[in-house]
Amino acid sequence: MIDTNYFISKKFDTSTIALENFQEMIEAELGIFLYNDILIGEYKSNLNKTINTTKEKFKGFLGDKDTLNKAIPMFGVMRIKEKIEEFEKAHLIPYENKFWEYIKRINGIDTMVKDISVEEIFKKYFDAKPPFQTKENKKSEFPDAFIFESVINWVKNDPEFIKDKDSVYFVTKDKGISEAFSDTLVNVVTDLSHCLVSSVGEEVKETINTNIDSDEFYDCLQDLLYQKIEDILVLGDLDIDEEPVYAEAQDYKIEELGGVTYKLLAVNQDWKKLKVIIEVSSLDLSLDVRYMELISGTGYYDRETGQIFGEDVAETFYDIEAEVKLVLEISIDKDSLIAKRLKCTEEDIENESDPELKKALQNYAYNIKDIDDDVYIEIDGMRKYLKHPPSSEWDAEAGFL
Repeated sequence: MIDTNYFISKKFDTSTIALENFQEMIEAELGIFLYNDILIGEYKSNLNKTINTTKEKFKGFLGDKDTLNKAIPMFGVMRIKEKIEEFEKAHLIPYENKFWEYIKRINGIDTMVKDISVEEIFKKYFDAKPPFQTKENKKSEFPDAFIFESVINWVKNDPEFIKDKDSVYFVTKDKGISEAFSDTLVNVVTDLSHCLVSSVGEEVKETINTNIDSDEFYDCLQDLLYQKIEDILVLGDLDIDEEPVYAEAQDYKIEELGGVTYKLLAVNQDWKKLKVIIEVSSLDLSLDVRYMELISGTGYYDRETGQIFGEDVAETFYDIEAEVKLVLEISIDKDSLIAKRLKCTEEDIENESDPELKKALQNYAYNIKDIDDDVYIEIDGMRKYLKHPPSSEWDAEAGFL
């Protein structure tokens, strides 16, 4: 089951590595998606909020004085209103439809809120037991309580769930409901990628896990990330919006790529491809970033809009230390030499009957050229650290932004 806060964190984008592979896992009948009416209602409400926020930001952009001065001579006032409607039809409505089509494709099982004990929920409410917190606004936890009880009932009563064999995962970052599940059969994880099930056997997965844990693969992965990082690290990721610094990144140079911490998440194979999914929990970067920074105390206040206009900006440079979290999907030909090497133990190589293949496997060295065109990487989080402030005027302690 996937809590609403996970989809919110992904901005309801279903084209991520984790969500696409989750769908493939469901279609391969390696797992099932659990939901209930309350979650669906939360999905709908928060998706609408996300879409409306985007729409309002677009309106704000078109309504900005600087934008209007340029746009009105081009489009006219009425045409600007049409632009907003066109934006909604071209982007927002298809975006919303794409999410609901995804939910329909993963074809979940309803855990049936109507079957739960209301008395049990009220008892936990008055006893302040999880997911109800001791804070004043305990009533806001009622939806989580219904969700929690519906999952527990499903685990207890569904005849197809075998507790000694099957696992149930709940994806959330909510502390209250996480605590509620702590003494149950339900495993709480913060990311859907930790729920992915491999289609290959456990023995094959373990062999691949051992091979990617080698120094040789580490060096290859580090070279790959160094080569690819500039393609996926966008300037907006480096913007600073934290008192007392407000600056927009203009350009950057990677000075150093440090340590990489990673682990295997899942391995899948079909008739053509071997797909290896890896989580990089920490990639250390040292960057030299050029910014355009707002000069505090400049500009004028516009009473009509409540905004400050005409603020001066100055070019500044920051040395930035960044810790990046990534997810990689390596999709390679299952008959390629690298795929065969990943699936081989040292014993397998020694016992290989084909002398040419045996020699090739023995001499094989992981090379980014073998996977360069078959890697998809997405940034899943970043922390930035101002190593060297550009001016002595800013004497606040440097810290994570």
